[in-house]
Amino acid sequence: MQQSNRMADSLPDSPDAILFDLDGTLADSMTVIAEALVDTLARFGHTTTVEGLMPHFGPRMQEVISAATGVDLDVADRIYADYLPRYYGEYMARSRPLPGGDALLDALAPTGVPMGIVTSKIERGAHDLLAHLGWSAHFGVVVGRDTTPEMKPSPVPVQYALDALDADPARTVSVGDTEADMQAASAAAVVAIIGLTVIRTPEQMLGAGATHTCEDLDAVRALLLPILKAQPA
Repeated sequence: MQQSNRMADSLPDSPDAILFDLDGTLADSMTVIAEALVDTLARFGHTTTVEGLMPHFGPRMQEVISAATGVDLDVADRIYADYLPRYYGEYMARSRPLPGGDALLDALAPTGVPMGIVTSKIERGAHDLLAHLGWSAHFGVVVGRDTTPEMKPSPVPVQYALDALDADPARTVSVGDTEADMQAASAAAVVAIIGLTVIRTPEQMLGAGATHTCEDLDAVRALLLPILKAQPA
């Protein structure tokens, strides 16, 4: 398991909170999302592939659609409106935990560290996915793109989660898989930012503000558990 880091001393002992992105970070749902979008785009006459869409994920979905097809945002809005019920009605239930996801959350839970989700999903959709995966009880706050006036890469949703968990950003860890996750946490002054290098390179994650990179969730677990030993059960 590869681990690289730029600021090894940025990991706080007994952190106030750990924040996670959801899709592509804990949940193996990016392929499912891409499949739903490929299906939807085909109905509008656009031929795309799962592999071709992956580099575009990170911004809001309308921007992903526009970048992948060249349509303007007004058209992307209409495509997105068609995509949503298809994804939630037909595709979301295909999502599974990423390898190491259950083990990571099961290892973190006994430490008592507060955990939150900051996602670009709508809040209702995030709750639905967490319930589907059996993870709802792990998280003290779930922040979706419609929870706050701004979404990632703005720091606003991260700040909302920090406030909800009464966490100091200087004692918080954030984990994500896109530049938007890194940028949002960095702008919110989160001290330790872990970038997963599944659909992005370590250089992309570090360039967007990550203090550490990990190739998978087993590496994240190995990085976090030593700093959580002092947490109360």
